Amino acid sequence: ETTIYRQDYGSLTKPEQVLRRNGAGQLTTSTVYQYAPAPGATLATVPYTSNLTGQWDTVWDETGGTACPGANCRRAYTSRQYDAYGNVTSMQSYGDYEVVGDELTTIMSYAPNTAAYIVSRPWAVTSYSGLTPSAATQIAQKLSAYDQPGVTPTPSRPPVVGDVTQILQWENLSNSYLVKQTTYDAYGNPVSRRDELNRESKVTYD
Repeated sequence: ETTIYRQDYGSLTKPEQVLRRNGAGQLTTSTVYQYAPAPGATLATVPYTSNLTGQWDTVWDETGGTACPGANCRRAYTSRQYDAYGNVTSMQSYGDYEVVGDELTTIMSYAPNTAAYIVSRPWAVTSYSGLTPSAATQIAQKLSAYDQPGVTPTPSRPPVVGDVTQILQWENLSNSYLVKQTTYDAYGNPVSRRDELNRESKVTYD
């Protein structure tokens, strides 16, 4: 295996390319990583930041051919976008890059509590078929409510301490949400969980 690392500030020591070969020296798989600075920053100015924005994963047929795209390889591509806190806000998975129709888009939404600096808890993760998100292409959604025990949850409310008290999983046939609930003690330990069928389990600490 051969790993090539980035040498620029912000991306220093991060892998740029990983090549794997068989005993005959022929390529078996390769991964190429692409980086970009955080919004409003550059790769060469303080604070040094770099986000993984693209990734190529390629599988080779081990015949010695190295041209890609081409008959000797199949490749997948994933792209990511970020907010100012370094959170992934959207991700596009292209599946087999040379084939149209297997693409997937995932959108992550956050409600940062800047005073307590709780900025990385997603309250919504929604997946769509294709690269153009819409209500018609939604295939999955998970909503998380933080620090709201015993109430009707408002997932978009910023967290206070960051405990997930309700998880709402979208069910496409009924266009409704299945709810899981968790309560915590004063130390942040989960003490009870109630699943989507309203079955409760409790935890005791000593």
